[in-house]
Amino acid sequence: MESGAKGCEVVVSGKLRGQRAKSMKFVDGLMIHSGD
Repeated sequence: MESGAKGCEVVVSGKLRGQRAKSMKFVDGLMIHSGD
């Protein structure tokens, strides 16, 4: 974000905490999208 990006989205999926797989989504800034 410091280098001039308008937005960023990071999706981490897999075995995070525990045995079951999950996906976590982190969004910062302005992201234009529709749906999930």
